[in-house]
Amino acid sequence: MRTGKKTLLFGRRLAALMQRRGADAEDIERATGIPSESVAIWLSPDRMASADTTRRNLVVLADFLGCTPSYLCGVDEYSPARPHGATAPFAPRLPVLLNACGKTLHGMFVSAGISDARYREWKKGGEPLVSDLVRLRAYLGCPLDDLLFAPGK
Repeated sequence: MRTGKKTLLFGRRLAALMQRRGADAEDIERATGIPSESVAIWLSPDRMASADTTRRNLVVLADFLGCTPSYLCGVDEYSPARPHGATAPFAPRLPVLLNACGKTLHGMFVSAGISDARYREWKKGGEPLVSDLVRLRAYLGCPLDDLLFAPGK
């Protein structure tokens, strides 16, 4: 993630939610499969601003901590977790979302700061990082859930 308010919010919100739940990094690892070392990096004050994670990790962390992914990554205020479907494969959804929002791939590269190499990685099955999702959400003007979950969820 870029250094800034949103990146710092992820680590701060993660720490507060873990404290509220009475969970530590090992509890998260046992429940979600996310390595406790990753959690430690996100919580470390000197590393918090450079921490990033995948879309999958964001969703399972939010589910475990009882909040929405939007809250955890710093784009919305707190709301309890709500039911959702499985994460939708990302690469096939992106052109649909771009079209629905009246946006273009070129615009995404320029305005959202997403590189062509990053886009090609997604087309090969790679997962976008939270920092990518936050930038795409701002560019598209859509709810974060549209980038995370299958339509209608």
